[in-house]
Amino acid sequence: MNYKKLNLNLRAGIGYSYLIKAQGLYVNYQLSDFEKALPRKNIFNYIISPIIGYSLNNNFSMLLNPQMIINPKSILSKKEFLQRYKNYGISLGVSYHFSRKNEQN
Repeated sequence: MNYKKLNLNLRAGIGYSYLIKAQGLYVNYQLSDFEKALPRKNIFNYIISPIIGYSLNNNFSMLLNPQMIINPKSILSKKEFLQRYKNYGISLGVSYHFSRKNEQN
C-alpha cells in the first residue's frame, strides 16, 4: 500500500532455528526428581512482520518494523511437557534506494 510518502507492507512466513547448546533441569512429570531438559534441535516458527516506511525524499526512507515470532509446537521433545514461546520485537532503520529516478508528485 502506498500513500504518497507512507508505505505499508506485511511480511509473513516460516522461520527455522537450530539448537546448538542447551542446559538446565526440569522437575519430572511425577514431581519427584529433576530431569535434564531435552529441547528439540530443529524448531520451526511462524513470523509476522508489518513494515511501515516514510519517504524522506527520493532516496531515503525511515522504517519501523514490529515483529512477532510464534512457536507453534513445544520446544521440548518430551510429550509430558509443553513449552511454547512468543517473541516480540521492533526494529527502526533507514533505507536508501540507489537507482530511484525523480518521481513526479
